[in-house]
Amino acid sequence: MTRKTVQPAKNSTKQDKRGSQGARPAVWNLTIEALYAEFFAGKRGQPSENELDQAREYERSLLPVDCRFPRRGDVYEATGDQTVHYMTFWALPFTGGGDAVLPEGVRVCITSDPPEQDPLGVYAEPLDYAKTEAEIIPAKDRKDPRYKGFALALDTADLNRNFKLVSTGATACREQTPARAGKRSRR
Repeated sequence: MTRKTVQPAKNSTKQDKRGSQGARPAVWNLTIEALYAEFFAGKRGQPSENELDQAREYERSLLPVDCRFPRRGDVYEATGDQTVHYMTFWALPFTGGGDAVLPEGVRVCITSDPPEQDPLGVYAEPLDYAKTEAEIIPAKDRKDPRYKGFALALDTADLNRNFKLVSTGATACREQTPARAGKRSRR
């Protein structure tokens, strides 16, 4: 017996696993990363805001039904060595960054309110900021007088897969030392 697959109409919408009504066509299957890969390969123009919204909804639909979305003040602990993306901040119209390995057991805190209710990613800072900074930020950056600190950029999927939630509602993610207090003026 042959099963026939019926494709939804192009303009129909699809309800994701958590029950929110998405605005993307049911046949949409591009992530934000895929959109930009096509753009940089010359296969498409700059992604529109509508396409980016559709890609976000598609990415949310790929998350597990029981996915927990991070909130400001959540503290997570790495359950193993994790490759993470970091961003460096400067007293210049510039941000830098790279990838680094965050060791198992490092705790991070979500430092700001996510930009949307169900964020695909958030910014976080390690609770032991100074130690982690010394381990992952190159010395030439840390010693530059224009360097103003760093933050980790973490995907919601990675937080759910590779970290465990250890507390919520933290009001201060880390202690400010006098040496760091002057560098934190970027916020």
